[in-house]
Amino acid sequence: ETFPEPTMVKYYSHGDGSLSTSAPVEGETDSSPYVFDPADPVPTVGGNNLDMPCGPLDQSEIDQRTDVLTFDTPAFDSPLPLTGPLLATLYVSSDAIDTDFMVRLSDVYPTGEVRLIQDSAIRMRWREGGETPVYMSPNEVYKVEVSLWNTSYVVAEGHALRVAISSSNYPRFSLNYNNGVLLRNPNPGEMIVAKNVLYHSAQYPSYFELPVVSKKQLPKIHNLKATFEKSVPGVKADDVLKAHPDFLGKLVEIENKNLHAKKSMMK
Repeated sequence: ETFPEPTMVKYYSHGDGSLSTSAPVEGETDSSPYVFDPADPVPTVGGNNLDMPCGPLDQSEIDQRTDVLTFDTPAFDSPLPLTGPLLATLYVSSDAIDTDFMVRLSDVYPTGEVRLIQDSAIRMRWREGGETPVYMSPNEVYKVEVSLWNTSYVVAEGHALRVAISSSNYPRFSLNYNNGVLLRNPNPGEMIVAKNVLYHSAQYPSYFELPVVSKKQLPKIHNLKATFEKSVPGVKADDVLKAHPDFLGKLVEIENKNLHAKKSMMK
């Protein structure tokens, strides 16, 4: 009934591809460049979509592209509960007057799967808000903030988190031709290949903020599968669900009736 108050913990990107709570120091690799070609965009794989496959789909294949930067935490020794806003602060530049920066947060499984948690984007000409585009000066470093909205998620023991940075996620987000032509213009102009850079130095420390909470701040979830397997020894709930996909809904219905009965008795 009350939203947990998280502790916002900064995780910094580093030149070796790591993501940690330690800020970059002098002497580290200070930036990571990549080439964004609008003619060959990073394809959308899962996410908050209505007209294409959605949800926490595996990102491992697209994360191997040369136009995607990835930064991973070490595997966690214990579960990491998260509830609240997800925020990225990036220091970026481009040799184009306009481009996009995409941010994805994913759960890296020990099995190699990389399951999407949340993603978002910023179009640089609108980085200052308002109704008038503000274009970039080539190779100037800009500080931008990207909101990935909210989540409530527990990173399991043995799993890691990955932040991926790119400049396209198509068709979830429209393509940026990097030429500054506005969408209302019927002629989009020619595509421009841009050299984009993410900075992760002591001077320009790009970081991601995670809303860390304690387990006791989260509501208890009744494990229907565990309850079923305890009441019917030797029968696996997953096997039953494969044969009868509607069985879980029946379990939920039964559990809701039980909870309602308990509340009525308490009253």
